[in-house]
Formats: sequence, structure tokens, C-alpha cells
Amino acid sequence: MPALNHVRQPARAGFTLAEIVVAVALMVPVVVAATTLAVSAARQARAAAAIVAAELAQEVAAAVIEAELAPLVPGDGLLSVSPTAVRYRSRRAAGRWCLVDTSGVVLPLAPRWAASRQPVAGRDSAVIYIQDISSPSGVRVLRLGLVAPPVATVCPGGPAAIRLAVPGIPVSSLLHDLLQMEEVVELAVYSSAGQLWLGLLSLGVAAVIEPVAGPFVAGSVLFEGLDAAGGATAVAAQVRTLRVRLGSVVPAVGTRTILIGLRG
Repeated sequence: MPALNHVRQPARAGFTLAEIVVAVALMVPVVVAATTLAVSAARQARAAAAIVAAELAQEVAAAVIEAELAPLVPGDGLLSVSPTAVRYRSRRAAGRWCLVDTSGVVLPLAPRWAASRQPVAGRDSAVIYIQDISSPSGVRVLRLGLVAPPVATVCPGGPAAIRLAVPGIPVSSLLHDLLQMEEVVELAVYSSAGQLWLGLLSLGVAAVIEPVAGPFVAGSVLFEGLDAAGGATAVAAQVRTLRVRLGSVVPAVGTRTILIGLRG
């Protein structure tokens, strides 16, 4: 039987040009679709992040406004209201002293003294209450400036304390041992890098704006005082409620209105 002769075919190396063209043609729609989906997802993520940031800005602003303005006493703590700013006296510390004289007071650090920060000379004032028969209530609020930084000391009996240099305290007229520290502050809108922000400005020494929240739409932040009947008033002594509007830079978030009743 004759032997069979096998002819070996040469091995193929790679793809033909036609196969590559077909593969590329099939991949183009897939790549375009994937790119479109990725771009759309990124756009949606950015939009969602912008909404969250805008809502957070309003939440932070609302919390600060509530904390700063709600404790004000009608006819006393609020100093002025304009469409772009509210000026007021803000409480920063409170406590009861263990010793008082005409040059100042000594306050135990704990548990009778609570402060959001250390009192600052030239910036803070001490608030005390004295007897005043000329007043209808028989009481007058007296504000005396802190003239030197606090000094570490002790109360009679040994508790750790601080001495506040507040000269001129009428010791004989004091009603009680309560002392509060306050500063004059302005909560206002200001412009930075072409955007509108809400900030706190201490009107004492070294006044620097402290950013609170933002950005907001230009012209959309509005402060307004309302009297006891709910009518608009710019007279600080007549204000019983403060209305604050915060317009977001994101249209989907819109404008938030905050109503704060002064409760003292």
C-alpha cells in the first residue's frame, strides 16, 4: 500500500487586516456607549455632590444663626438689623464668682464657669446686674470692659480659678454672684472670590471675619426684623423675631427661610 504524503500547512501568525478592521468596527459602539455612560454617571455624581454641598451650607448657616441669635434678649442683646447684617451682643461665657472687688472678679474654673473660649481683653465685656431704684424693674444691666488678660489664681479655700480685670464694679449694689462675658458681633454677608458667604465679625480688637457657610446666590441672603405683630421693623428694640433667607447657588435646592424668636 502506498504511503500517504502529508503536506504541513504553515502556522498562522496573528490576525489578518480584515479581521482587525471588523473587530475595531464592532468595538467602537461599545466604547462609545461605555464612555457616554461614564460621562453621564460623572455628571450625575457632580450634580448630586453639588446639591449635598449646597444643602449642607444651608444647614450649617441655619445652625449658627439659631445658636447666635436665639439667646438674644428683646430690647437688649440685638443692636441693629439691616438686609445684609445683624449686629448683636453675643454671650461667650458665664459663671459665678467666689470673690469680687472694685478691680475685678475671681471665678472658680469648675464647675461654676463655662466658656466657649478664653476671655479676651479689649474684645469682651463683663455683664452684671445691679440694683437701680430709678428703673421700673429695680434692676439695671451693667457692662464693664475686660482691660487685661485673665490671670490664674485660686478662690478662698483653694479651688483653681481665674481673675478677670474688670475695674469699676459697684460691689455694694450687686444683686447676685452671676457674671457673664459677651462681645459685640456682626453676622453678615460678604463677598469672596466673586461669591457670597455668611460670616461672623467680632467688632472688638483684631476684628477678622470668620467664615460660617456658603456660597450663596448674590442678593439672596436677607435679614429682616419682625415686631410683636409680625410686621417688618428696622428698630432693634421692637424686634421680637428675626427672619433670615438663604438662597442656594444650586437651583434644585432653592431658598431656605429661618424664623428665630428672641427668647432671652
